[in-house]
Amino acid sequence: MTAVTAAPALGTLDPVDAWAVPGQERAVAVLRGAVARQEVGHAWAFVGPAGVGQEQAARALAAALNCPVAATPADAPCGVCDVCDRTFRGAHPASWEFSPVGAFHRIDDVRDQWLATAFRTAAEGRFKVLRIIDADRLNEAAANAFLKGLEEPPANTVWVLDIADPDELPDTILSRCRVVTFLPWRPAELEAEAVRLGLADPTDRALAVRAATGSPVALRRFAAPGGVDALRRHRAVLGELRDRGPGFALVAARALDDEVKQRLRVRAAENGRSMESEVRAILTEAMRDHDPAEGLFTALLARVGELGGVELELPERRTPVRGADLAA
Repeated sequence: MTAVTAAPALGTLDPVDAWAVPGQERAVAVLRGAVARQEVGHAWAFVGPAGVGQEQAARALAAALNCPVAATPADAPCGVCDVCDRTFRGAHPASWEFSPVGAFHRIDDVRDQWLATAFRTAAEGRFKVLRIIDADRLNEAAANAFLKGLEEPPANTVWVLDIADPDELPDTILSRCRVVTFLPWRPAELEAEAVRLGLADPTDRALAVRAATGSPVALRRFAAPGGVDALRRHRAVLGELRDRGPGFALVAARALDDEVKQRLRVRAAENGRSMESEVRAILTEAMRDHDPAEGLFTALLARVGELGGVELELPERRTPVRGADLAA
């Protein structure tokens, strides 16, 4: 079953704050303009690194389309009414968010969850906004099933696709979406977020901001207890490998292997799974693809990239598989 994510409560917002997505002024301007002109369309592709503001932008869009208080579309959302409050908290029935379970989005979830929700009459609200997190993790079968919702879009339904790598999506899907680019955060925005997260020491904060390389997701990981210390240990291993040369390679490999295993344990715990279940999820999802061998290979590379924070090159491909930047 597709995971429907819950968001942190954003609290009561004013009209300016509702659209104040850090670092995404251009994307917000495009979305606000479409709402003001009442030309929202049926599908948007939010293309850019994960976690840089797609969630807040999608919820602002949903709130703007359903806010009953704003005098005109250009004034929406008001940010203070019950509809806006529930939308920004992820608790409004007209706003949905679907995450992959395992390595890929599954065809059963596309049919039974996404499309069923899209074609069902809304219990509340004028527009349904359905956000697909990691939409570039659709395998071929799931992507073909999803095309129905794009080729025959139900009335007053807006799809929002989060896409880190557009090359991973068929052109038949991307060509039916209006593309908006989301950018990595600038250093000043990361610095402000680091202060908000409680990184009080200027040296630690500067290191975390540099290592985050534009990703607030990575910054939050570094700001967690022990995060900066782990980052320093990682950098020390790589620095020593550079200084001591090939003779240190085995020690470095063991240290990095231990680090990846620790991150796998953390990732499994966050997902409520054992390490064995994490591996089984990869294998199960890969077997659903039309080419199990290729699907398995791609899934394993993608998951290793996520866990190790490295860029892995697929043979015979121009585009690298990019894992989350877990080890800047």
